[in-house]
This record gives sequence, structure tokens and C-alpha cells, in this order.
Amino acid sequence: MGQRCALKDYFQHVEQISKKVKEASLAPMEASQRPIRYLRSGKEGKEELARTIARQDRITGRPICAFTAVEPCWSWRIAGNRETHKLELKRAMRQCLFVYHYWIDDTFGFMSARLQTWFPFTFHVYMNGRERLARQMDLAGMKYHRHDNCSVGSKTLLKHKH
Repeated sequence: MGQRCALKDYFQHVEQISKKVKEASLAPMEASQRPIRYLRSGKEGKEELARTIARQDRITGRPICAFTAVEPCWSWRIAGNRETHKLELKRAMRQCLFVYHYWIDDTFGFMSARLQTWFPFTFHVYMNGRERLARQMDLAGMKYHRHDNCSVGSKTLLKHKH
């Protein structure tokens, strides 16, 4: 069931929920003793930083790290309506904290997720099909070479095209 909240109490209510969402989101990283870093700018290269941490810590199949950053987001604000003299909920741009999770999944490889910690709590999961393909080729014992975001088969594989 949804919770009812008076518009005058909206900000306080959202602030409490936002804090719980952030804490719950970061709990698995804390439990795994993985780094959680605040980034001063959301424009920093988070994926490359996460990949560097994974290489340094020799991570092959578990949580890597989490980053938090304040960035612009679409959310809701309370505003007074001059005509009706009532408070209204209006969509608006604002700044909020985002949590970025990075991990290496056994099936899908390197993955990340982005969580907006303020209403409406948007959540995006990112995965790369080439990472999944690499996992499948590893399991099949295939020989290949990876360079950046590409996979090239060995000479033996290239001779046996289908």
C-alpha cells in the first residue's frame, strides 16, 4: 500500500526515504568491504576508475566498488499555486545524490548500475554484450584476444568460419 503524505511534509518524508535508499544500496558494498568513494563531479570517468580498482584488487567475480556523486535529475518539488492558493507537486530539475555500483557478474561480466536516491528513484542497469560473449567463449574454452571493446578469434578460429 502507498503511503499518504501531506504536501507540506513532502520534503521531510522524501529526505527520510532517500537516506534509507542510499544506506540499503551501499550495504552490500560495505558488507563485502569494497571501496565506496564520493566523487566531486558526476563527469568523472567512473567506469575506467572501477576497472582500475578491479585490476588492482584482482577482482574476477564479485562487487568491485561504489561511487556517489551529486548530479542533476528530474524530480518533484512543492510549489504554491497562486490561483488556487494550494500546494502542488510539480516536476522539476534539481540536484540529487546518485549511487553507482560496479561488479563482475559470473554470467554477464563487468556490469554497473546507477541509482537516483531521490524520488522517483530511477534505476538503470548497464551491461555490455561483449562482456557476456567473452564469458560464453571462456566457458566454451575458445581462444580469442580482447582489445578494448573487441574480441578477435585466434588463427585457428578464423580458418574455421561458419
